[in-house]
Amino acid sequence: MITKIITDKVPTIGSIPSARIYPGNGIQYKIGTDRVCIIICTNGEAEIEMDSKIYNIYEKIFLVAGPEKTISMNSSSKNFRGDIYYIHVDSLPIEELKHVYSLKRIYDEEPCYKIPDEKYIMCRFIGHYLKSFQSEDENTYKIQIMQNYLNILFYEACNIFLNREEKKAGSKNRYLTNRFFADVESNFKTNRKISFYAQKLGITPKYLSFLVAKETGRTATRWIEEYTLLEAKKMLRSGKMTIYQIAYELSFSTPSHFGTFFRKHTGKTPKEFIKSTEITSRNEAFPQE
Repeated sequence: MITKIITDKVPTIGSIPSARIYPGNGIQYKIGTDRVCIIICTNGEAEIEMDSKIYNIYEKIFLVAGPEKTISMNSSSKNFRGDIYYIHVDSLPIEELKHVYSLKRIYDEEPCYKIPDEKYIMCRFIGHYLKSFQSEDENTYKIQIMQNYLNILFYEACNIFLNREEKKAGSKNRYLTNRFFADVESNFKTNRKISFYAQKLGITPKYLSFLVAKETGRTATRWIEEYTLLEAKKMLRSGKMTIYQIAYELSFSTPSHFGTFFRKHTGKTPKEFIKSTEITSRNEAFPQE
């Protein structure tokens, strides 16, 4: 089995079957770090394998493959058709941090959804528009326009997920988990201690860690770090604040402490991250299918 890594740095849309995703071609595709693949079936049906799990998709079903997921198409009907989108995670509209929880859960727990009829019409319109628009080479705002249309798909995916979550929110564990994320969203810049959040919920830190890990597959501490890293990347990329200012905005005792935290979780110092972002912006190009 051949494995290829998808590392598109800009929004891209293609069709299935395509040179990349084709049933029985003996190739696995690994989604690159910080990238997302969305597949929307528009006709027929297919069997897609993702990290050894089988998903059967048919018309109006979309599947989300998150960063570092491995996907392959095992089989499909003769009339199978679909749209496939490659999106860079850092360009997704997750400045509203409540979406971090939804997005990660979509990646890891429930990547396959049925699109409501009225939303499916909108998705098809976006797909047709982006396919024709992608060939325009002289539009100064090409990337920004494409990204904003893809943001609509992102928000719709989160909305479908949240609607499903509300139907399951009756359990005390789910209620406490949702409360935890609401508290983290409001307080992560000033407090990253799990004991702080446990106290607000009236439970022990040990039980909070157990509860969040059971409900989400990630520890409470890791989620707090995810929020902090996302905000740090957004602030570094904007260029509106110095590293010194960002460190204190996120309540690190010193810029050095912030740098150590950032490098531990990203493999880069804040300065290296800024430089890599600038290089990517200069070299962006649309890959061909």
